[in-house]
Amino acid sequence: MADARCIKAIEAAASRAWPTAETESLGGWVLRCGRAGSRRLNSVQTLAFEDGADLDAAIAAAEGWYRSRGLPPCFQLNDAVQPRALDAELHRRGYEIITPTSVMIARDPPAPVVDQGIALSSHADDRVVQAIFDSSWKTPVRLERLEVFARIAAPHRFALVVVGGVPVAGGMCVADGGLAGLFSMRTQPAHRGRGLARAVAQRLMSWAREQQAGQVYLQVEDHNAAALSLYRGLGFERVYGYHYREKAADASTGPT
Repeated sequence: MADARCIKAIEAAASRAWPTAETESLGGWVLRCGRAGSRRLNSVQTLAFEDGADLDAAIAAAEGWYRSRGLPPCFQLNDAVQPRALDAELHRRGYEIITPTSVMIARDPPAPVVDQGIALSSHADDRVVQAIFDSSWKTPVRLERLEVFARIAAPHRFALVVVGGVPVAGGMCVADGGLAGLFSMRTQPAHRGRGLARAVAQRLMSWAREQQAGQVYLQVEDHNAAALSLYRGLGFERVYGYHYREKAADASTGPT
């Protein structure tokens, strides 16, 4: 299991790689609102909590903050959560566990690859969007996701696979000092099982090495057996986990 220092470093890099639109500090917690169909962008980051702060008052304030924005109150809890009793307290209050997730790291990215037939670009054009967006997403979510991409300040690249003139797979890598993160990995359903996700990940990891990143991280939901197998095969190992707590009464078809 990773120590708190490692977790905080990765979470800080992930926050810069997947930047939310609005934040507010609350007793050491960070309230985040960013829409875009992403719970990470719309949940409380709970890596610090001020000594002597009132937990009941903080939870109530967080609940009010999210409800005022039309969002269900949601807390992200990982192995470095503060205060340590928060998970149990939210459970007592009727908050349910949502999307248990593993954070994985590959500590030795592959050597740069000259050509895998996979195009890299610094922005998400229409072809990239066609490859990595879920076809079920509504227009507002698509536009909000593009706004997330536009907020990324760190060096980043989108990878794209085109088959028969049709964009079918892709992903994104964001470099941040010695760390680089893989995000938005997707292969369109009709083209799965052909090794395209592996090729995309390898191409992006190669680019990360070119950026002097010694470690590549990613987040994958624990129920996604196929993705877990893929990433383990690429040398990724689980270093810590997180989940969300959301009240059943407030749960909706909102961000995932």
